[in-house]
Amino acid sequence: MGADMFRRTILSTICLLLLVEILQAQDAFKVKYLDNNQGLSNNSVKCIFKDSKGYVWFGTYDGLNRYDGYEFKVLRNRINDSTSLPHNYISALNEDNDHNLWIGMGQGAVTYNTFTNVVSPVYYYPHQSSQKHKVSVYINSIEKDSEGNIF
Repeated sequence: MGADMFRRTILSTICLLLLVEILQAQDAFKVKYLDNNQGLSNNSVKCIFKDSKGYVWFGTYDGLNRYDGYEFKVLRNRINDSTSLPHNYISALNEDNDHNLWIGMGQGAVTYNTFTNVVSPVYYYPHQSSQKHKVSVYINSIEKDSEGNIF
């Protein structure tokens, strides 16, 4: 066997080994699809947020869904129940420094205390006013700055 043939054989062997490694690596990254067949309240997901405890929250057209890696817990509006979400159309999510989940909806915003499971409305003070008002407009984004302020 000549030197040229030896190089080609070594190069072919290396390429074959690399191909095998690439194909094996693809199996390590399997995609898992989550939809209403697995418990998601609605397949139209408007926002996704991973909290500090590792839960993944999905805001949908039909409620707020918490996923723990195995199953969903769904929070929805319950008519005449002030402790439930005031609206099912969830459009924005974030978390404050106290681990409360801030939820933006089609009709305002609330906070959700993940320890006590209590939903509370969000209020603001209009410019040059001492009277607070409930946030009741469509919320499409909730952001947190480096100091922990929620916008």
